[in-house]
Amino acid sequence: MEADPAGSWLVVRRGAVHVVLNPGDAPATVPVPGPGEVLAAWEPAELSAGTVTLPGRSVAVVRAPRGSLAGHGSTPAAAHTDPAT
Repeated sequence: MEADPAGSWLVVRRGAVHVVLNPGDAPATVPVPGPGEVLAAWEPAELSAGTVTLPGRSVAVVRAPRGSLAGHGSTPAAAHTDPAT
């Protein structure tokens, strides 16, 4: 999970899927691995390389492109090598 320090957005990640929330009234541009694709949005979401822009009080579900998970807070399950986890 990642949040804007000012509280204007929140991203919850599960593998390649990112749920992006903008709880504020103003539009927010949120960093996501890109280009990817918008799978669902409650209001129109504008996706560009490395960001998604959401209007106020909206949510988008974004799928990251393959191979873009490293460095974005997610680790593919196949990368785990410790059998105890």
